[in-house]
Amino acid sequence: GAQFEGSYDVSGTNSAGSNYTGKLEIKRSGEGYDFNWNAGGLLKGFGIREGNKAAVGIGGNQCGFVLYEAKSDGTLAGKWGGKGAKTFGTETLTKK
Repeated sequence: GAQFEGSYDVSGTNSAGSNYTGKLEIKRSGEGYDFNWNAGGLLKGFGIREGNKAAVGIGGNQCGFVLYEAKSDGTLAGKWGGKGAKTFGTETLTKK
């Protein structure tokens, strides 16, 4: 797949419909990735990559994430972690 690490120019539209621009730096951190935005303010995130997709939790040093995959047996298989963690945890959800 494509490399995620690197420097990016950002352009987008916020929920109020206003356009914005900025910069994003993505760096590998253990099994995950640090995301650092500068787009009208500084914002930090940490995330996981699965194939060509990334899920990112935003919130600085306390941010965390969980990514669930629906399995054919009805369970959800999750990977979870947080900023500063070098490895991911796992969990399985079984519907009641």
